[in-house]
This record gives sequence, structure tokens and C-alpha cells, in this order.
Amino acid sequence: MITFGLFPGGVQNAVTFSYDDGQRTGDERLMALFRKYGLKGTFHLNNWLYPASSKEEIRQRYEGFEISAHGKEHHSLTILPACSIMEEMLENRTLLESIARRPVIGMSYANARFSPEVMDLLRHLGFVYGRTTLNTHDFNLPQDFMAWHPTCHHRTGLTDGKKFMDAIDGYFAAPRLLYVWGHSHELKTEEQWADMEQLCAMVANHPKVWYATNMEIYEYVTAQRNLVIAADQSFAYNPSRVDVWVVKDRQPHCIPAGEVHYF
Repeated sequence: MITFGLFPGGVQNAVTFSYDDGQRTGDERLMALFRKYGLKGTFHLNNWLYPASSKEEIRQRYEGFEISAHGKEHHSLTILPACSIMEEMLENRTLLESIARRPVIGMSYANARFSPEVMDLLRHLGFVYGRTTLNTHDFNLPQDFMAWHPTCHHRTGLTDGKKFMDAIDGYFAAPRLLYVWGHSHELKTEEQWADMEQLCAMVANHPKVWYATNMEIYEYVTAQRNLVIAADQSFAYNPSRVDVWVVKDRQPHCIPAGEVHYF
């Protein structure tokens, strides 16, 4: 029996962070923490960052992290007609791609507003994931990445992070993802910043954890789900550009990008 139980390196656990709005001072301090502890994250930005800062300044500020979409003017997409959604998201995407110099096809929903109709339109506009603010307080992967519900806001990060780390040495039928989201401008006091650093230190530098951006998780899980597996499960073909890990009869196997792997 083949199961999708592993992340890169054959680990069963992953951690990602996701922050909205692009508040300069808070983001810079937060990214300094992430760099200190070797963590990865995604920053969902609006167009108001530019021209307040130059494109080169923004690119350098977020170096090493994923730049993702959050809408041109932070409008609630559910109250816009289709033509306005297209303007809101495509103008945001166009600006961010000129900054990041790569496709920007992930996003988070401004004001937590989304619907099946909005999700379908965003797919047609080329977006592949959309993060909500519906905290699950579990560690499951999404079935539909356009409705990607996080584990928790950083307000409960210490509680959910401890729950995640306390069980990290177990064996799980499915991979586990700790997904923390928030806004850096919500960290207003030194006590709140101390809690944030405690969370970072708690989840960092563990050999059984893959630290990834939102897009890296999307790309890996999608590649895993797109494996072409023989009917008798004796081999699998990986048509993607990333190596994928699976479990076969409780043993880990790496299926290299573009190759056929025989079990």
C-alpha cells in the first residue's frame, strides 16, 4: 500500500508562517526573527507598498521569503463584481511579479472574505492557493488549496505549537503541518514580541520538521498528488520538477523528479 505520508527528506512534519498587509517595520522585525531561527514564511502584500518604497527596496526587504498576493487595495472580494475582482487581483499580481521577478500565484483573502464563486474566478486568473482565516487548530493539509485553512493565529501559537511539538516523535498516518498566520502590526508590545520569539524558538531547528513557504508546500503536495502510480503499486512515475517522498508498506521511498521508481 502506498500512502502520501511524508514531506521532503522523509519527515512527517512541516511548519510555515503567513503574514498579511506588508507593514514595513513589523515585517522587518518579524523576518529578522525568522532568519534567526531558520524559519520560512510567506508575506501577502497589497499595492500600497509601492511607490512608498521602491521595487528594489521591497525585493531586498523580503529576500528569502515568498511574496504573495493580497489584493491591490485590500478589498473584500465577495462584494465585488467579476470585473472588479479581476482588476483587484491582476493589478496586484502584476506589480508583485515585477518586484519578485517570478510568478505570484498564491494569495490570502483580504478581510477573510471568500466564496466558491470567488475561488473559481481566482483559479481562472491563475491563482493556485488562497489562505483563509478559519483556524482549524489541527495539523491537516487542505483538500482544496484555494480554501487553505491555517492551524492558528499567532495569538494561540504557543498553545498549538506546543501541541504540535509534543507529538513530533510519533508515527502518523498522514503528514502534519503547523500553519501560523497573522499581521506583524498586531505585535504591539514587547511581551507580544517575546511570545512570538518563544514560538519561533519552540518550533525551530528540529530534524523531523520541514520548514517551507506556503508555495513550497503547495508545489510539493501537488506533485505528490500528481504521481502516476501503477495499478499494482509496483512502481510510480513522478512527472513533476520536485522529488517526492511516499510510504510503501511502512517504508519511506523518494521518487526523484521526472523519474520512474520501482518499489
